[in-house]
Amino acid sequence: MNKKLENLGFEKDRTIETILLTKKQGQINLAPIGIRRKEQDFLEAKIYKTTQAYSVLNEGDIVSLNLTNDAELFFKSIFDKKIETEDFKIKKSDYIIKSRCKRIIEKENYIITHLIPKEVIKNKETKKGYCRANSAIIEALVYYTKLDYEKRDKVERKITQAKKVVKKTGGEKEKELIKKIISRI
Repeated sequence: MNKKLENLGFEKDRTIETILLTKKQGQINLAPIGIRRKEQDFLEAKIYKTTQAYSVLNEGDIVSLNLTNDAELFFKSIFDKKIETEDFKIKKSDYIIKSRCKRIIEKENYIITHLIPKEVIKNKETKKGYCRANSAIIEALVYYTKLDYEKRDKVERKITQAKKVVKKTGGEKEKELIKKIISRI
């Protein structure tokens, strides 16, 4: 399992942006979340207590970590939740890591949960070239999710920086996504 995780970019203390899929009483919940590999046998996630994922993970459930470079999937996981799922995975994700929530460390506003990977599934293979606008969209979304936890002007500055990258390097789809993010601030 360790080699599979390393091949997906999970090196010690490196954070990989994923879309966390949880399920509670038949209800699917999606949330973009940075996952960090701390030790050989577990991944770590910081989950704020105000999120829907908190109640599921606090009970120690099974989750799937969906890996993708598709900025639109990250956007949808935050704003419109209209993402096709099947068999406890996002249909358009590249890889899925099914994991069990094992240990939870309580903090004031969040929990740190340890996820034990149980299965890595190759869903599809990315064959597109790299575009900086895609990463800038994901960065803007990460900052957007911190609006309640960090100073507003700092978050807005970071999103504005991301917008400049999108304007310079993005296509129509990326430019539309950044416009939608900014309209929600």
